[in-house]
Amino acid sequence: MKVLFFCNTYYQLIVAIRMKLTLKKHDKASVILTDVSKNSEQISKNLQKTGLFESVYHFQVSRNNSKSFLKYLLEGVKGIYPKGMQADLFYDELIGFNYDIPMCALYASLEKVNKAILCNVMEEGLLSYSTPDSDCKVAKLIRVIRKLLFKKNAREKRKNFYCFNKKAYKGPYEPVSIPPINTNDVELKNILFNVFLDGKKPKEYKEKYIYLSSVYDFEGGFPVGELKVAIKIAEIVGYKNLIVKVHPRDSVERFKAAGLQVAENSSIPWEIFQIGCDFTRKVIISSFSGSLINLNSIIENIGTNIYTNKLCNISGNPMAQYFGSIIDGYLGEAETLGLKNITSISAIKQILHKE
Repeated sequence: MKVLFFCNTYYQLIVAIRMKLTLKKHDKASVILTDVSKNSEQISKNLQKTGLFESVYHFQVSRNNSKSFLKYLLEGVKGIYPKGMQADLFYDELIGFNYDIPMCALYASLEKVNKAILCNVMEEGLLSYSTPDSDCKVAKLIRVIRKLLFKKNAREKRKNFYCFNKKAYKGPYEPVSIPPINTNDVELKNILFNVFLDGKKPKEYKEKYIYLSSVYDFEGGFPVGELKVAIKIAEIVGYKNLIVKVHPRDSVERFKAAGLQVAENSSIPWEIFQIGCDFTRKVIISSFSGSLINLNSIIENIGTNIYTNKLCNISGNPMAQYFGSIIDGYLGEAETLGLKNITSISAIKQILHKE
């Protein structure tokens, strides 16, 4: 069987790597990594060198102002694919998370070669189990036109949902378990370290407290005050005892300007550190990052994990409200879902009592 993974983010790529080593071990598999993630072209080259996948394609999909509405429409209806892939369009299964315009346009090209191609979904962390499809006018119009032309659309063909925690999934697709990540898996660790760290092991954090920023100070609505929360934490635990791992789309400088220590390796996925480091004596804090719970139930040495979403002002940010409620729901089912050493606080001083 020939399988093609479509990855917009590095977490998706990590999931694809895990699936190739386990569920898809005996399949011929290739991967597409888009330029949605920073430094993705170099990461693609590093991945190709590992030899894990038959082919690794880098796909430039980020929108630019020079591309017209009509251009997007034509690509979505007729199909597009990454440079160098023209002779490699036959696949039995397409697996991705977003099913956005570029992925659905890729499907349009693949379907021309194999009308029976399967479309399935892979997780992007525990919060993704409840993430609705994003949509826009051009995507809707593409689907309408393709139906009028008696052609299938990728979204309507989705069947399975590949995930690490079947108990947590309550969506419309058939959940399929991905074998849990084992931090003693030398093969997995070597591949991840070669792809993301040029073969080096991740450096341990010397600070006891680590804050993971998310995106809701600049996405989803009005700022929720994550920076203010990070400052309050530093005032409680000590500025020298706290380091901030800044979200790839966030600004490092705004944290530095507030006198906070910032991790130099913020562009490296947090999951790489979870797999390669021992956080037993650390306290990991975030307001909304799914990284606190993504691998929580499947790996050890995770330390103490604390959500501070209740300390943020989410009244003007619908997206933060939505994912804050999802986080609260998971924490309410922590034991059932196998989540460990994780809680939320409603007052900043509670951090010192949750260790």
